[in-house]
Amino acid sequence: DSNDTKPTAVLTLDNIELVNTNETCVQVGSKGKLTDKETDLKVIVKENAHLETGEIGVLLYSKNSTVDLYGSINILSNGAGIQGNGTNDEDENFGGTVVNIYETAKITTGATGIGLYIPQDGEVNIFGGEITSATPIALKSGKLNISGGTLTAKTVNGITNKSSGLLYIAGGTITSKQTLEHPTIYNETGKVKITGGTIISETERSSVISVSNEGSSSCEGS
Repeated sequence: DSNDTKPTAVLTLDNIELVNTNETCVQVGSKGKLTDKETDLKVIVKENAHLETGEIGVLLYSKNSTVDLYGSINILSNGAGIQGNGTNDEDENFGGTVVNIYETAKITTGATGIGLYIPQDGEVNIFGGEITSATPIALKSGKLNISGGTLTAKTVNGITNKSSGLLYIAGGTITSKQTLEHPTIYNETGKVKITGGTIISETERSSVISVSNEGSSSCEGS
């Protein structure tokens, strides 16, 4: 559940409340070409830390970096709790990331927000906690492991699945019952493994987990 390389820098948020109405709360790395010092970074959001913004809680602009979330993130509008960057070419690659969501973590968003938006190649581990959003998880690359926690899609404004399944995969639908019977799903976009946790969709169309490589893959859009 972590990168093998020792991080070049670690930011720990503990006993703090960060409120930034119109901007990203925490940005890991910069938008420019990566330097050696901007890879293998780590952010730890402790249990008593709270981030609140109308944009993005934690933005990953850093290759091979890790986010450990024990605290809470509240997105006031249509942003994302944790978001990466899908750029991957000869000049830039923001993949190799690890996002860990632990038992005490909580992510909430506005009516069209996304809990975790992961366009980059990396790994997401949901060990527990709560993610309540229009679309709790949107995965465009990498792999997703869910062993605990509660994921709730609350509105019809998220990424929709017209066949009304809890897990949407481009080209097919897997219902909650089928997900439990076949906990490992492979497709061209990524890999999803569900061994525990609770998945709830409060509407017939909203997807709790969207796995698709359609649309923008950069952090500027969803």
